Amino acid sequence: MARFFLEPESWGDHAELVGDEAVHCSRVLRAKEGDVIEVFDGAGRWARAEITSVDRNRVSLRLSNQESCPKPAVHVVLAQAILKGKAMDWLIQKSVELGVSSIQPLITEHTVVRPAEAKAEKWRRTALEACKQSGQRFLPEIGEPTTLKAFLENNHPGLSMVAALAEPRKLLREVVAGGGAVDHVTFVVGPEGDFSASELDALVSHGFEPASLGNQVLRSETAALFGLAAIAYVFA
Repeated sequence: MARFFLEPESWGDHAELVGDEAVHCSRVLRAKEGDVIEVFDGAGRWARAEITSVDRNRVSLRLSNQESCPKPAVHVVLAQAILKGKAMDWLIQKSVELGVSSIQPLITEHTVVRPAEAKAEKWRRTALEACKQSGQRFLPEIGEPTTLKAFLENNHPGLSMVAALAEPRKLLREVVAGGGAVDHVTFVVGPEGDFSASELDALVSHGFEPASLGNQVLRSETAALFGLAAIAYVFA
């Protein structure tokens, strides 16, 4: 069944798809009156929806069988140095599939690209499409790109760790398993050229524990997914 995003404030017995969602439903899928779709609000609620009318830019719905689920017990943040090309889009897609709660793009000393303001909105659309495709009930927040310094000025409760190549460090599984009962995990991953020594020192001084992903050197996007999978395994 096709899935569409319906803004939380639009829910009721009757609702409307508008904007890109309406265009996709009416023009791409060529849905018609009487067809049944699923809608979700990105905050744990979903419903069966019967199409009652279709216009070019608006699709009217009758909602039924509304259901909801609680938020995940652990809020997982991926703070990722911005990757070049399509790698960032791919990483966001896969991170959503793994159940990440929030993604914070970082600008670091070795970050190759400096994204335009519109890039964050594109990443949000990528996250939404990944939710629709994978069946995820919760739409992750995608933050505006920020510097590592600004990121560290914010509070990061719970378990905080950074993927590290340099010693001293612990194996990722040891760091995650040793985190105890937490409801918030932040995992930081550097760019292709890794963090500078001063950046890593700053992370450690702010309570981020260096975590080893093994002896091999992973691509940045691979390291991020490695960490998210380990977190999901321990805290799911």
